[in-house]
Amino acid sequence: MSQKPILFLDFDRTLFDTERYYLWLGEPRRERNQALIDGVLELPDFSQFLFSDTIDFLSDVHQTHDVIILSFVKLEYSPQQPTLQLKKIRGAGVLPYVDDIIVTIGNKGEEAARYLREHKREGESFVFIDDEPAHLKEMRTVNTKAVCIYLDRKAVSTGIPVARGMDV
Repeated sequence: MSQKPILFLDFDRTLFDTERYYLWLGEPRRERNQALIDGVLELPDFSQFLFSDTIDFLSDVHQTHDVIILSFVKLEYSPQQPTLQLKKIRGAGVLPYVDDIIVTIGNKGEEAARYLREHKREGESFVFIDDEPAHLKEMRTVNTKAVCIYLDRKAVSTGIPVARGMDV
């Protein structure tokens, strides 16, 4: 039985409306973020922050691809930021459509290469969708067979998200 092709997907600003989440979180963001991590603030229903097309997209693409969420976090708010990121992803209701989750503080390209090695899929081409050109570039630098797609959700306000291949 052949394996489905891999699709690596960013989470924040690709599947999840991070700006809307930040509005809910309020200020001061760093302290409120830590309060969520510490359990002082109750976790919200993270599914309310998914973009409106996220579940339909994941449902469709999961039929044809192994879907891996590959999310980068900065430790500037808290050393527990990766834990909160996992809570956001799991709490958003996407798990039925996702085969694996990687949360990293490092290079997304290296994380994808490590994943492919560990799953004995080195040398395969795959698709990577992200909203951050720097992450797309690091992906292509490490994985020359990656098909990188830039998704600009800021354009959603016009009603038409921008997605285009990146030649980095």
